Amino acid sequence: MPLLIEQGRQDEAALSLDRARAVTARTGQHLGDVEILRLRARIHRQRGQAGAAAQALREAIDSARALGSPTLALRAALDVHELSGGDTVSLQQLRQVLADMPEPQASTIDLRRAHRLLQPT
Repeated sequence: MPLLIEQGRQDEAALSLDRARAVTARTGQHLGDVEILRLRARIHRQRGQAGAAAQALREAIDSARALGSPTLALRAALDVHELSGGDTVSLQQLRQVLADMPEPQASTIDLRRAHRLLQPT
C-alpha cells in the first residue's frame, strides 16, 4: 500500500486499506489498525485534507495506546509532528509519547528521530 500511495494511486490504496481494516475487524488482530490509520493519513495529506490526516493520526495514537504499543504511538506522533510543521502542540505530544516509552534512551530510528526533534536549537 505505501507504494500505491507514493505513486499517487490514492483510490486504490484507500480500497486496500478498507480491505485490511475489514480483516483486522474480522480477526480481532487490531495491532495493524495503527499502521492502517497512519497510511490513511498519508492519503488524506496527499489529497490536501490536512484535517482528516490529523484526525487519522490522533486515532492512530489512541489506538496504539489502547493496544499498549508505545512504539506505534511514537511513529504516529512523529507523523503528527511532520504534518503540523513542528508546532509546539506536536512537540508536546511527542514528549508525552516519549514519556510512555519503556526505554526512551534506546537507539531505534524512531527514538533517535524524536530526540533530535526535541533538542533545543
